[in-house]
Amino acid sequence: GWGTVALLLALASKPSAVSIPLIAALVDWGLLRRPPGRIARATALWFACAVAMMLVAMYVQTTARAVDVPWSSRPYVAAHALWFYAKTVAFPVDLLPDYSLTPSRVLEGARRPELVGGGALLAVAAGVGLLVALRLRTPATLALWFLAALSTNLGFAPFAYQTVSTVADRYLSPALVPIGLGAALLLDRLRRPAYKAAMAAVLIGWAWLAFHQAGRWRDDETLCSYTVARNPNSFMFWTNRSIDRWRRDRLDDAIADAEKALALRPDFVPSRVNLVRMLLQAGRVDRATAVVEEGLRSRPDDEILLEAAMAALGAQGRYEDALDLSLIHISEPTRLLSISYAVFCL
Repeated sequence: GWGTVALLLALASKPSAVSIPLIAALVDWGLLRRPPGRIARATALWFACAVAMMLVAMYVQTTARAVDVPWSSRPYVAAHALWFYAKTVAFPVDLLPDYSLTPSRVLEGARRPELVGGGALLAVAAGVGLLVALRLRTPATLALWFLAALSTNLGFAPFAYQTVSTVADRYLSPALVPIGLGAALLLDRLRRPAYKAAMAAVLIGWAWLAFHQAGRWRDDETLCSYTVARNPNSFMFWTNRSIDRWRRDRLDDAIADAEKALALRPDFVPSRVNLVRMLLQAGRVDRATAVVEEGLRSRPDDEILLEAAMAALGAQGRYEDALDLSLIHISEPTRLLSISYAVFCL
C-alpha cells in the first residue's frame, strides 16, 4: 500500500530509514499488542525492502572518507554516543551544530575501551530486558524505539560524517518521537494536579531553552562565534566564519580564522584553498604559495589544490611553472572541469 511506497521513498532518501521496519514491529508489539505472527506477516515486506537497500548502499556508497575504527572499539564509541544523546534529551543546554566528537577524540585516554563499551551496552540491554521481564511493555517499547532510531548513527558502522563528529543533534530527531510519546502517556496517567504542574514547568523550561537556542542561529557570525567559543576544535565553523567574514570584507579576520581551521585539519582541502585565495587577495603571495605547496606535498594529485597552485604561481609571475601545472591537468582525460580551467589559464 501507500505505506510501502512511503518506506521506499524514505529508503531512497536516507539510509538511516532502514530502522523503520524495526520501529514498526516494536509499535505493533508493545503499543498495539498484536500477536507475533501477525506482526511478522505485516512487516516482512518492509524488512525485505530495508535489507535490499542496505545491500545496495554497501555496494554503491564508498566509505573511503569514513574513519577507520577497530571493531573492538566501536562499542565504546556507540556507548559514548548513547550517553551523549540521553544527556542531551535530559539537559538540552549548550547545543552546538558541531561537537567535534570524532572516534579518535572519544577514544583518547580511554582505558580498555572494548571492555567499557561492551559493558555499557550490556547494561543498557539488561535494563530493557528488566522492563520486559517486569511486563512493563510500554516503557520497554519506547526504550527500544529510542535505541532503534539511533542505531544507524551510533558508530557501529562507519559513516563519512565521523571525520567531523560521530554525534550530531540532527541524528537525535527521529528518537525524539518515543520521548514525546512517553511524556504524553506519563502526563495522561498523572492524576494529581501537582504532578501535572511539575510536568508543565519542565515543558515550559524546555520551550524557553528552545527559544533561546534559536536566537543563536539568527546569522552566520552569531552561530559561528558561539560554536567556536564553546568548541575551539570545530575546524568546520572556523572555516564557515572565515568565509562569512571574507564576504563582508573583513579580510584580516577571515585569514586568521582560516589559519585556525587549517591548523586543526591540515588535510581539509576546502579550508586550505580558501586560505590561499584570501592570502592572494590580501597580496600575501609568499604565504599563499607556502600554504598550497604544503598541501601538495601530501596530496600531489588533488585537482583543487593544483588549481590554487596555478593561481599562486601566476600571482608570483612564475608563468612557466603555472603552465606546467596546466599541462598536467590537460594530460588527464578524465578531469573535464580541470581541463577547462587549465585551458582558461593558458
